[in-house]
Amino acid sequence: MKKETMPWLVKKTKPPIIALTILAVMVISQRITQMGVIFASKTMGAIIGLLGFALIVYSASLFKKVKTEIIPRGKPSTLVIKGPFLCTRNPMYVGMTAVLIGAAVWIGTLFSFLGPLLFVIIIYKEFIRY
Repeated sequence: MKKETMPWLVKKTKPPIIALTILAVMVISQRITQMGVIFASKTMGAIIGLLGFALIVYSASLFKKVKTEIIPRGKPSTLVIKGPFLCTRNPMYVGMTAVLIGAAVWIGTLFSFLGPLLFVIIIYKEFIRY
C-alpha cells in the first residue's frame, strides 16, 4: 500500500514558506471575498502573533548558539534541550502556528481560522511525524 503524502511542492518547501503562503491566502481571501467577521480583535491578534514570532526567534537563536542544523530533515549535530525545547520538540512550529492564529484573530473570519489548522496538518504530516 502506497504511503499518502502531500504534493511534491509541499515536501520541498520549508515550513516558514508554508506558513507565509497560508498567511497570504488568509489575507487575500478576506480582501477578495469580504467574508463576514465572526470574531476579530486586532489587539489580541497582534499580541498572539508577536508572541509566536518571539518564540520562533528565541528558538532559532538556541539552534545558532549550539551551532546545529535548523533545517528540517537536515543532520543536526546537537540536541537542543533548553528553553521552550523543554516543553515541546517543535517550538518554532508552535510559534508559526501562533502567528497564524494571531492573524486569524486579527482578520476575524471563519475562513481565516482554517489557516492555522491547515498549517498544523501539513507540518505534522510532512515534518513532525518523521
